[in-house]
Amino acid sequence: MGTFAEAARVREEQLRQRLATTVELDRSVEGMLRGAHQHNLQSRARLDALESEIRAAAASWPARNTPAGARQFQVYLAGKTREIHRIVTDAAADSRQRAAQVQALTGRYSAGGMKQRVGPDDQPSATESLDDLYQDLAELSIKISAHNASPPNPQNYAAVAEYSLEAQELYDETLVLSAKFLTYGVTMDVPPPPASATR
Repeated sequence: MGTFAEAARVREEQLRQRLATTVELDRSVEGMLRGAHQHNLQSRARLDALESEIRAAAASWPARNTPAGARQFQVYLAGKTREIHRIVTDAAADSRQRAAQVQALTGRYSAGGMKQRVGPDDQPSATESLDDLYQDLAELSIKISAHNASPPNPQNYAAVAEYSLEAQELYDETLVLSAKFLTYGVTMDVPPPPASATR
């Protein structure tokens, strides 16, 4: 009985450590996702403000129908385009940084023994079953296909910026789903971060 009791204690300690690691990683992922969402909201707000400025300027630009006025308006638009590019580039850089952090966290899930299942009692106590995750994957694939099938007009800078942010959000969803699959010992291939559509 002493041997069995010792084995049970070892097993209990392993489970305790695994749970503690999982809770810590879950909190890290939650904080990362909250930060990504906030950054996306800020980027959208900046783009919306720029769009309003451009529309207002187009409606009230003095002598816009003259050659000199048209040239001045083009210079103005070029400056606003650079601002849009900076916002999108900043959002893309933030997405890449968070993607690297999530990849590191998923590696810690694996290193923590999440793949080493020995029986039904080891299945994660998650709210989503593996079937649910595959359903989520199918729905996400449809969303990504629809997104890729509807690229914006390259001349519509606001639409291009919106398209790029949507691509980053879909990529973030892919990373989250990949982390969930990993808790079941299933490795999901994750594509590289989306390139800025304005480049």
